[in-house]
Amino acid sequence: MQKLPIDFKSVFQAMPGIGLILLPDSPNFTIVGLTNDLVKLGNFNRNEIVGKSFFYFFEESSFGMFAPDISVYIKSLEQVITSGKPGRIETQQLNFKKEGILHTQYWSPVSTPVFDGEGNLQYIFHTAENVTDAIVSKRESEAAAKNFELYLNQASAPFAILTGKELVFTFANKAYLQLMNGRELVGKKLLDAIPELKDQEFMTLLQQVYETGEPFHASEIPATALFESAAEPTTRYFNLSYTPYKSFDGMTRGVLASGYDVTEEVLSKRNTKQQLLNQQAYDLFMQAPVGFSLLLGDDHRIELVNHTALAFTGKTEDCIGKPVTEILPEVATHGFVKFLDHVKESGEAIHLKESKVMLNKNGIVEKIYLNIYFQPFYKNGKIMGILTIMSDVSEQVLSRKNTEELKDRFETMANNIPNLAWISDAEGSISWYNDRWHEYT
Repeated sequence: MQKLPIDFKSVFQAMPGIGLILLPDSPNFTIVGLTNDLVKLGNFNRNEIVGKSFFYFFEESSFGMFAPDISVYIKSLEQVITSGKPGRIETQQLNFKKEGILHTQYWSPVSTPVFDGEGNLQYIFHTAENVTDAIVSKRESEAAAKNFELYLNQASAPFAILTGKELVFTFANKAYLQLMNGRELVGKKLLDAIPELKDQEFMTLLQQVYETGEPFHASEIPATALFESAAEPTTRYFNLSYTPYKSFDGMTRGVLASGYDVTEEVLSKRNTKQQLLNQQAYDLFMQAPVGFSLLLGDDHRIELVNHTALAFTGKTEDCIGKPVTEILPEVATHGFVKFLDHVKESGEAIHLKESKVMLNKNGIVEKIYLNIYFQPFYKNGKIMGILTIMSDVSEQVLSRKNTEELKDRFETMANNIPNLAWISDAEGSISWYNDRWHEYT
């Protein structure tokens, strides 16, 4: 088989990307070849470009492409000649005029020496990668980060970013720095920056969030430290939020720590002793997957109701403070008032299982099945109201009823056929047979 000669000129021109072959004839660096992609990019006439100086591209009158500073190109190409090694230029800004409008792009150029068989420099292979998207994206990200930092510094709540297993401060906003008496935090490990926290639970909680990747939220947590405007460590109370932050690979890289100082509220609650539920219990109450409501007084006035109960009934928090029969007339029509009265008077809890309720929800009457618990609510040893607990079991009830209906249909059909029919397991034990079987045997 005859070996065909390689047309290196055609191979080079077909190479993907922006590429030029230059003569090492400083200071002209004459163009002797260019890739098809470059020709298409500038809509060039290849014959007009070949033989011109490399810097012909940057003459504004030529193709509308010019660099703010071409000296970096001259220096790089000269170094390729003197060193015989490839030269990479830092990302360069190139400006293009197209239809009278100035456009800016960013390119990453590389110049590579090409030697003959005896080691003499013959050409310089110059390529450039368009990195405009990456540069613009990076600048937008930096601007977004700067704006985000500006926003965080304006926030009234303390916020900090702790990085790595050793929990090193990489950011702390102004509110956090002010809270910690203006001490320097960034670049220091948590316990080095705030040694007063050593024997408190915060290190354990933060490390737990870092290791498990699960957030931690808590209310009215006491913390003792040298806070702002204090000569000695004092105790304050915070609503805390520790959230893991992760990289694109899903690995936890640190913890976002934020908190609200609720010391005044906590002390006020303790002084007045009017707290109905502590904040943590209230959060659990509101977020529970079953419906909770607290009814007070003889008229069963709604004092508290959680999100799930509101979703069941299609109501809003405007119902708080009103009698339950005013908000849900169905309570009266279904006879629930007598149960509420009984629990309030006797202190005996009542459990209604799979109770069918026709509920007017947003103007549409829906049939649902509920498991309902009515439990007495005590305060200072006296029944003050009723805690109701509701769970929607409609799906289970309807599924069971459907199964029962299918079973009834099957048995009716089987009992009306003229043949013997039965159901048995693999060992021959019969669990059901039709009427014909019974008559036969």
